[in-house]
Amino acid sequence: MTQASNTVLEALRRSLGDGAVDSSEETSARYSRNLLPGGDRRPAAVVYPSSTAEVQTIVRLANEHRVPLYAFSTGENRGMGLRSPIVNGQIIVDVGARMNRIVEIDETLCFAAIEPGVTYQQMYDELGRRGHKLMMDTTSGPPDGGIVGNTLDKGAGYTPYFDHFGMSCGLEAVLGDGRILRTADGASPGARTWHLAKYGYGPFLDGLFLQSNFGIVTQLGVWLMPRPPVIRTFFFMFPDDGDFGEIIELVRPLKLNNVVPSLIKVTSDLYGLGTEVTQCALSSSG
Repeated sequence: MTQASNTVLEALRRSLGDGAVDSSEETSARYSRNLLPGGDRRPAAVVYPSSTAEVQTIVRLANEHRVPLYAFSTGENRGMGLRSPIVNGQIIVDVGARMNRIVEIDETLCFAAIEPGVTYQQMYDELGRRGHKLMMDTTSGPPDGGIVGNTLDKGAGYTPYFDHFGMSCGLEAVLGDGRILRTADGASPGARTWHLAKYGYGPFLDGLFLQSNFGIVTQLGVWLMPRPPVIRTFFFMFPDDGDFGEIIELVRPLKLNNVVPSLIKVTSDLYGLGTEVTQCALSSSG
């Protein structure tokens, strides 16, 4: 660990409290694991903010001491190599560990405002507590995956709301200099349409925060779907890989004419087997 890292960690402990900063050997080893070919990458420490204001403090102190940060929300993120930093020595900002509140659910206008740590399971449970009048789109991953993280990674699901970024509206992000940016109508103080009017005034900036390092997203609006009376899922199997062209010819008009409003997914048997194996492994590991 460099002198600059030690200095900024001491400053973070003074500002956020000892419980918000962890540089122990056990934690560093756990967060360093990476499943991609480049192997493990060890962080200098892990910081756990509990609010947007604390994220601002982390960013400003990191700038002051010129120490790089790596932020993520929650879940395993197995497709991107787990939670390790990009390079050794970065400070990980685990935004979702303590920032995991469902800030608001509007059952009339069908949206929710959430922090980065909110999982699909957490949202499902809360909607169930309210009577399952609304539903969310989800992924084929485990239920402890994060909604904000999946959206920012351009994730997709299966219902008519399968485009998760397309069904998000209005985010809050802490920029590289510590300032707060609220997109859509959130730029207007007191606006009640922050998570309703997607484009607001001026240029559309939300896409800058997809798979990027232009800021740390601390809140996101997501649109929820009124639960339909019936949900049906259909699977069709074709015997040979050479049938792929015929499959596309068959499903193209269904999608272009919106006969099937949800995502149409064409996969191989190897993909299907891999999904089953992964799910079984996750279940057996608790």
